[in-house]
Amino acid sequence: MKYLEFRFQVTPAIPGKDILTADLADIGFDSFMDEDEVLLAYVTEDAFNLEALQAVDIMCNPDFKVTYEHKAMEDTNWNAVWESQFDPVWVGDRLLIKAPFHSETHPFEVIISPQMSFGTGHHETTFLMSEYMLNNNPKGLKVLDMGTGTGVLAILAKKLDAAEVVGIDIEDNAIENAQDNQLLNGISSIYFAVGSKEKIVQENYYNQLWANINRNILLDQLSVYAKALVLGGQLYLSGFFDSDIDTLVTEANKFGFSLLEKQTKNEWASLKLCLQK
Repeated sequence: MKYLEFRFQVTPAIPGKDILTADLADIGFDSFMDEDEVLLAYVTEDAFNLEALQAVDIMCNPDFKVTYEHKAMEDTNWNAVWESQFDPVWVGDRLLIKAPFHSETHPFEVIISPQMSFGTGHHETTFLMSEYMLNNNPKGLKVLDMGTGTGVLAILAKKLDAAEVVGIDIEDNAIENAQDNQLLNGISSIYFAVGSKEKIVQENYYNQLWANINRNILLDQLSVYAKALVLGGQLYLSGFFDSDIDTLVTEANKFGFSLLEKQTKNEWASLKLCLQK
């Protein structure tokens, strides 16, 4: 599989590079590296669409200046690339999310071999959602993880003794990676499925629903999340910026959700909501 490497210069770099990363992930770019003032972004030749790139929000935003150059990549050891950009994620002193090649240890760990399903570098959202889960223990509950990616939240839920855990992602390789990762953590009972909202077939069933995706997908799927949760069930959202909070909360209110809590970290945000009607 041939890749293209893009070198983006964004001004201002903060929060420009984070916004650009989220935009590029929406149009098929699947890995990113932060190199001083440059954002390196990678996409397969088959997935690249020039019109889609030129139309992403930040490219049309007068508050930012974005320039780029690109080149075709030689065959690359992508596992080495992923390893070089995946830092351990510490959630206070309570949890360590690490890869098998990290030397750090902690009594409570989730081990993730990132492979091709990791690459956005959004450790802020992983931190925010993991912190929520530690503070809202799913022990004995039925949990759904939408956009599961590497399976990190699903695995954490099971390690916290959730009764039942389902993880859904649109990418085949993400689900394969998540399945491998649960075995890496000594777990085999999480059900992972390829697909999107159409895979949520049970109504009024889940106690907690976790979705670390992006704003547009969350807005599209909120009505389905409301049907999937039991009355009083909790919805946890992340993968968007603090500037998106009001839009998401307003839309969630239409489907019976009430905001319980919001958190931000480096301009990324997460929400805790409750289904009340």
